[in-house]
Amino acid sequence: MSSPAISIIAVSYFGSADAGLLVDSVLTQDFDSWRLFIVDNSGSDDEQQSLLLISSRDRRIEIVSPGSNLGYFGAAQYAFDRMKGTEDVVVMNTDIVFGSPTVLRQLRDESISRQSVGVLAPAIVSDRTNSDQNPHLVSPPSVRAAARRRWATATPLLAQIALFVSSARKRRKPSSRTTPDEPRTIYAAHGSFMYLTRRFFETSGNFRHPLFLFGEEVYIAEHARKVGLKTVHIPAITMRHVEHGTMGIRRSRSLLRMSGEATRFALQAAKNTSNAAGK
Repeated sequence: MSSPAISIIAVSYFGSADAGLLVDSVLTQDFDSWRLFIVDNSGSDDEQQSLLLISSRDRRIEIVSPGSNLGYFGAAQYAFDRMKGTEDVVVMNTDIVFGSPTVLRQLRDESISRQSVGVLAPAIVSDRTNSDQNPHLVSPPSVRAAARRRWATATPLLAQIALFVSSARKRRKPSSRTTPDEPRTIYAAHGSFMYLTRRFFETSGNFRHPLFLFGEEVYIAEHARKVGLKTVHIPAITMRHVEHGTMGIRRSRSLLRMSGEATRFALQAAKNTSNAAGK
């Protein structure tokens, strides 16, 4: 098989039910030059068999099983290391589905036409809130804002309280479905679906994020910023976020500690960005 124009990496942690819906939406795409790697982070033989059954629907789908949970970008890098050539790469959750049959073609066209772009961020319409989860960050957070966020997640207890407060604020916000708008440059795309152009990888971009979970958006945004590539939000291209993920608002102490590590990482990134702007 020749190298595809787009390789899709979908990271699954007991997400075979959602992966079936994802595959349904991929198979309806009017763009054929793709392959799909589903990385099974579960370490479960039963889950692997369920995913293998899904992959049997099309020869372009491959199940990659590292045998243990590598985290989000750890799993993405595991699959990326096993690729044999590609142009652009999508990294995504399994509980995302393509909003229309034209999404891959549209994203590929944008990748070709926008030569200074490293990351494309379509609209990601949440089933929970009916609103676009992009952009994750319009601009880099200030050092002060990042420091406040770091303080708010300094301990597992504080991190859990911060999650409750954030969830309550989101529930009070009126929901509004995404409407097409002009593309705009942003700082960071939402991590549940990121389209990375070949230029991102030609400038030594990768998925070697130092954290097991969280902070992936900033990791990608910082690489793009440092090498002079843009991240562009395109609301007219739409994905749907089913949000059947295993993480809820109440989280384990280990996950809460990881969120604290991510805010520490983001604070350092904010300092780096501030220092670069001051030069």
